[in-house]
Amino acid sequence: MSGTITSPMKLPVQIPTEAFKDRLRVRSYEVGRLGIIGLGTALRYCESLATDASAAIGFDRSWYVTHHTAWVVREMTVVLGALPAIGEDLRLATWVSEFRRVQAQREYAIWRASTGRMIVRASARWAYCDTLRGQLTRISDEIVEAMKVLGCRMASRRPLSLAARSQSPAAGTSSTLLLEARHYETDTQQHINNCVYADWLDEAFHQTAVAAQLAYPVESLHPRFFHIEYIRELVAGDSLRIETEMQPVAKENTHRIATEYSIVHRGSNSAAVRAYSEHRRQPGRSRPILPTDAA
Repeated sequence: MSGTITSPMKLPVQIPTEAFKDRLRVRSYEVGRLGIIGLGTALRYCESLATDASAAIGFDRSWYVTHHTAWVVREMTVVLGALPAIGEDLRLATWVSEFRRVQAQREYAIWRASTGRMIVRASARWAYCDTLRGQLTRISDEIVEAMKVLGCRMASRRPLSLAARSQSPAAGTSSTLLLEARHYETDTQQHINNCVYADWLDEAFHQTAVAAQLAYPVESLHPRFFHIEYIRELVAGDSLRIETEMQPVAKENTHRIATEYSIVHRGSNSAAVRAYSEHRRQPGRSRPILPTDAA
């Protein structure tokens, strides 16, 4: 990312003018086999943006290390549009919509520079932690004073269970994915980075969709909504299983899939992450995007 934008930037509706803004171009190593970014990359954009926004007002990594504090994400809600391909120019913005005693709500928006069309709109609940005691702590007065609360919080949408949402006669599909958390997935807080969970969820979704033997290519299903609840930290070496249940949504658009996930720590048999997603079929996108497609 290039840092704070000082020149005027046209903002989509409902993004505060005082939000921290940046721009980037999608790089070749950030996309998957279809030539577009995935949820994990989108969340990495958001995380980097929030880090830069904090540093821009004096709270960089060295400040947090000195004060023995850190932010830990607890909940993330993401709405996704048509995801960008290699070389596309993007605009990004982030801001704080609410402060509580030990928590903050941070908003994110990513849109295409060429059209202004939204790619990602997200809202995250972050907890402020004392890294020495490993406990939540009151947010520093310095931070509260410097990080202006700008409102414009994304409309709340808490997913219901699959049983409550779906009246479809089609049978659901379940699967279990076993994996081990790796050292290279660890961040500076010495636990698995929250964006890595999105990569795991994507892998679990693909496995379950293949098992469902859908009437159309799995690659034609694209993510449109995610709600992720981070319950406990994981570290390198943890043995995990991802339990996934997939169900068609009973609406006029029959090519819509609702999925529930639970990432379980196998040693304690306790949930580390719970998530819900909705994917929709996008005909014509089951093949890799070539440079001419994205032009």
